[in-house]
Amino acid sequence: KYQLCGAVISNISQTKFFKDTELIGNYNLNIFNNFSTEELKDLGFSTFTVSPELNKLETKNLIETTMLPSELIVYGKLPLMTNNYCYLSGSNKCFKDCTKLCQKDTNYYLKDRLGYSFRIAAEPIYNFTTIYNSKITSIQYDKLKVNYVRIDILDEKPEDIQNIIDTVKKGERFEGNEYTNGKLK
Repeated sequence: KYQLCGAVISNISQTKFFKDTELIGNYNLNIFNNFSTEELKDLGFSTFTVSPELNKLETKNLIETTMLPSELIVYGKLPLMTNNYCYLSGSNKCFKDCTKLCQKDTNYYLKDRLGYSFRIAAEPIYNFTTIYNSKITSIQYDKLKVNYVRIDILDEKPEDIQNIIDTVKKGERFEGNEYTNGKLK
């Protein structure tokens, strides 16, 4: 009905809904080795996203030894956890008296004992909350033979997005306390 040309798949069971489209395996499929990439290839995937849980050597080895094209997230706040609970309403469903804070143009955060702030985003239709990393992943990828790079935008201002794109296109990364290389140090 919608003439989709492709889909980013986060769960193998989703493949049944996208039989005639290009399939990209998302990072949360946790692709760690060539056995996994071969299985994805057999299932009809055209690309996979490298798991951010891999370190630099593991990432390099996987990218260089697989026959399936690879994608690397080089910028973005990565989700740490998803809960079937709305932190803003204090329940696992919306009630009539819910103030619907999730629909207001405001960002909410959880602060840990070390003072780090973790962005939370409530999803009112399915009643779940995603908690994002306190630091923005920013990776310099020029020494990795990755086929594609990906930028994940969460709540960046429109005027900052072009700067992010330009920085990534140059193969550079952002520096500072709010950024991390993840495990690719």
